[in-house]
Amino acid sequence: MMMQLHFLLNTRELGIERHNVGAVVYCSENIPFKEIVSQIPEVSECLNGFHTPIPKMFYSIYRVKEWDGKVLTDLPVASVNVSVKNFAKKANHYEGKLIVKNPGQYLAAAIALTLRNAKTDAPIRPAYFDDGYFYLMPGEFKEIRFQVDCKEGVDKMLLRVDGYNVELKDILLNR
Repeated sequence: MMMQLHFLLNTRELGIERHNVGAVVYCSENIPFKEIVSQIPEVSECLNGFHTPIPKMFYSIYRVKEWDGKVLTDLPVASVNVSVKNFAKKANHYEGKLIVKNPGQYLAAAIALTLRNAKTDAPIRPAYFDDGYFYLMPGEFKEIRFQVDCKEGVDKMLLRVDGYNVELKDILLNR
């Protein structure tokens, strides 16, 4: 399955933008799950049933028991600190370690890390991180390892740190 996702993300043959990647959700109580999920910026449409080209070999059931009515856009802005450790070029790739910390007093929601070409601002793919979207409570930190293939024409890389309520931050990796 991971190889299929890698193929969809990194080839132009099919294009991931034309595929529905979904989650199956069951709500036994009167919870507006469709409204909750539609607040996530990456969600373009909520469908009923199994609508995904990815083989359905297993699924997990999560039960939403309560919703306090808050929306993600109402979260106060959070700022995270990022320190880059052991960033180095290997034979055919770069690798490094990041420490992401939330020094503030608010939750930092769905923090996303991407590598970008500093010259063109285009995403550099494939790039592999230990964690995709993650949350940090106030005072919490997380260590993330990453690896990216060496690409021709990419002299300098930016690490972009973003999230639902996280201040956008670009960090130049190789000076």
